[in-house]
Amino acid sequence: MKRIICHGDIAASVSNGGFVRFPKYLMLNTYDRLPGLDNATWQAMSLASKSVFPVMLYFKYISEEFKIAIPSQDTLCKLSGIGSRNTIMKACNELCNLGICNRLRYMANNGHMAHGYDISLELEMHAEKRFMPLPKYVIKNGLWAKLGGTRVAQALYWAMRSFVGQSSDAEVLVCNANRKELCERAGISVTSFYAAEAALVDFGFVLPG
Repeated sequence: MKRIICHGDIAASVSNGGFVRFPKYLMLNTYDRLPGLDNATWQAMSLASKSVFPVMLYFKYISEEFKIAIPSQDTLCKLSGIGSRNTIMKACNELCNLGICNRLRYMANNGHMAHGYDISLELEMHAEKRFMPLPKYVIKNGLWAKLGGTRVAQALYWAMRSFVGQSSDAEVLVCNANRKELCERAGISVTSFYAAEAALVDFGFVLPG
């Protein structure tokens, strides 16, 4: 079935407050190795890390003062759709262990040292050339968090985006990959596919073709 991908148009993203660059490397890194990121694949990442990473990207791209992501754990819970702070901490640790993010110390406005997160420089440079745009409003307005109730849907969404091609209508992005291909790239079971796809449709991330 042809699937029309929403939230993927750069022009629409810019007109609605800009977008973050989701690195295609995480989806396709078998073709291009980056230092320290050999094990960083979307397929192998936990569902929690897949929920948190786009939120990290959002805070990285809106940070004017530090140029690093400095959300609190409560904020990460709210915007990722994950209800447990312990799960958030495990996801952040995994992103750091995979080399995707770096944990940094910075001086907060209250004068105390705090922790923030930066995206791997190699990954960020790669994303300047090969990325999938995510409108900032998808994170800010809680749309991404709504998918958190079906976390496999968050994993599946980016797999669909990585298979996107242009339709005969140049303004429409479509995904024609089959279920097996999508599940392999998303790192989810075939049995969970239809529930994930239904959630994407329900929350406006995908439209049936």
